[in-house]
Amino acid sequence: FNKNASFKGGAIYNERILNLKSCEFKNNIASDGNHIESENTGNLNIFNCIFTDNYGGIGGAINSGNTAANLNVVGSTFKSNIADSYGGALIFDGTGNITDSVFINNSAFCGGGAVYFWGYNHMISNSKFINNSAVDGGAVIALCTNLTSFNNHFDKNIAYGFGGAIYGTSGDFLVYKDVFSNNIVYYDGGAVYIYKGIGSIYESIFKRNVAGYGGGAIHFYDNYGSVFNSTFINNTARTKNGGAIYFRTATGHNFNNLTLINNTAGSNGGAIYFANAISNLIFTNNVSLAN
Repeated sequence: FNKNASFKGGAIYNERILNLKSCEFKNNIASDGNHIESENTGNLNIFNCIFTDNYGGIGGAINSGNTAANLNVVGSTFKSNIADSYGGALIFDGTGNITDSVFINNSAFCGGGAVYFWGYNHMISNSKFINNSAVDGGAVIALCTNLTSFNNHFDKNIAYGFGGAIYGTSGDFLVYKDVFSNNIVYYDGGAVYIYKGIGSIYESIFKRNVAGYGGGAIHFYDNYGSVFNSTFINNTARTKNGGAIYFRTATGHNFNNLTLINNTAGSNGGAIYFANAISNLIFTNNVSLAN
């Protein structure tokens, strides 16, 4: 599918069940959507496809734009797609699953340089996000939904507002066995920014992430956060607080088996910073060196 254009669904507009396998989509344009649009109860399954240089107003490549729809993406590559607003490569409004896929150099002018999630439960696994960019959530933005991120690698993503790799709000967010490296945000949360949700981080690695203000690796804002069995190395909050982790609220958090090495804050809390009075915290078996 090459150089197709329309108002919605530059290449395909779907309202039923659509399975795509080993397809290639390139240089398609949809002024109000993207080149594959799935509406109503349209379920979309994508296997081993390639999406390159596509442009959409909402979702540069794919818009699964109904909460009754399901979207599954397996073994696919998204490169250099652009959205005017959200989801440089994809938008999910229902239930979504991404696995064994690669997102490179996608961008969105508002949120979710690669992927925008809304709606119910979503999962990303065994995938790579490299050099994606947006205002919020350089790689992924998840709004009012639950997100599980498992065994993914986020590298060199950039956000100009919050969340260099991931921005999440008003949901349950589980990060498990992920690697975050060299992500940059101009304000807060060099790798991850979670606002008014529950954030749980397990067995993950954060290295060389940078925030212009607070939370070189993670910024928790008005939510409960737990971090277990994870490593933070050489993360930086350039001008403010929390070289590795920043907490806007300081109650109900849990830390277990953390390693924090050579993290730096421009102001306070070379490793961890709490913005308010501390209560009901649990610290167990943690190691902090040269922060």
